[in-house]
Amino acid sequence: MVERRTVNAEVESSSLSSYPMCKHGTDVILYLPIAANLSHTGKKYYRNVAVDKCISDIILALNSNGLETLASCCGHGKNDGQIFLMDGRELIIRV
Repeated sequence: MVERRTVNAEVESSSLSSYPMCKHGTDVILYLPIAANLSHTGKKYYRNVAVDKCISDIILALNSNGLETLASCCGHGKNDGQIFLMDGRELIIRV
């Protein structure tokens, strides 16, 4: 089941090493920006995107504060999580 979330830029500061990662397929739908260079029209737009539930607050906070995300995966407790930013940076969530 997919859960709908609204934008909330507040993320509790907690140790990500003890952050429980969700199982694959446990997604929430977020309304996120799609960059112009990834759009078939060449213009930035917004659409619903499935995001891993356990990192959805982080994705919302980043996008709400001008750090647009390109892709993300929490790693599902098996691998390090990754969040790719539109500016080319990659954030790693260590397991």
